[in-house]
Amino acid sequence: MNIHLIDPDVLWACLSHLNARQQGAAACVCKLFTVLISELQMERPFLVGTVSRIENVFAMLEPKLKAPPTIGLFFATGRLPSDKLNQLVCSLPPALHLINS
Repeated sequence: MNIHLIDPDVLWACLSHLNARQQGAAACVCKLFTVLISELQMERPFLVGTVSRIENVFAMLEPKLKAPPTIGLFFATGRLPSDKLNQLVCSLPPALHLINS
């Protein structure tokens, strides 16, 4: 079956149910998916959040993300271990703006 025979609106609706990691993988399938996912990510602003230990934050948020994050607000009580904070920051997209309190 040729994927280009399916209506783009149907494909867009299907792709909208994928999380950010799955959308990234789907964007590599073909140019049509790349364009549809790019449009999808621009049209669907959203906010997700969690309260957790620093080791678990990204693992808890990742399945909820509908697009790669563009901004992050980070609040902490007390001093954080720099190695764990560095690990979290390195796992985020390079274009992300991280604001720390």
